[in-house]
Amino acid sequence: MDATTNNVPSDFRVEGYPTMYFYSSGGNLLSYEGGRTAEAIIDFIKKNKGSKPGEAAVEDDAAQTDVTGEEETAPESVKDEL
Repeated sequence: MDATTNNVPSDFRVEGYPTMYFYSSGGNLLSYEGGRTAEAIIDFIKKNKGSKPGEAAVEDDAAQTDVTGEEETAPESVKDEL
């Protein structure tokens, strides 16, 4: 939510900008006070997100989604034609 253009609910104690909050899947409201790099924010989310009901927590990096912005390539056996 952009608090500069929206009314901020009183649940959020915004005293300065940027202020970041994160709701975990368990409904916990966490205040983020770490670094402002993408890597630091992603690490915080991974550590605090929890898992969806009925979903196993992801433990190894191979099963996690790539958030680097790099495009995945299709396997050689897959051909995309129109």
